[in-house]
Amino acid sequence: MDRHAKIAWMKELLVRLDLCQAQWQSAEGATEQFLANAMKRDLSEFRRLCESLRRETLANLPRGRCAAV
Repeated sequence: MDRHAKIAWMKELLVRLDLCQAQWQSAEGATEQFLANAMKRDLSEFRRLCESLRRETLANLPRGRCAAV
C-alpha cells in the first residue's frame, strides 16, 4: 500500500472511530462490547499504519539525519 492510500485509510479509520464512539456512549450490554471491540481493532490498525509510515519515512531520510527524528 502506498503512502497516499495509507493516509486515506487512516482518515477513514478516524471517521469510523468517531461514529463508533458516538454510538458507544448510548449503547448497553452486548452492543457496547461490540462497539468497544470494533474501536480497539480500528485503533490497532491505525497504530500499525502510523508505525509503517514512520518506518518508511526513516528509511527515506538521507543518512545521518535519522537521529534528529
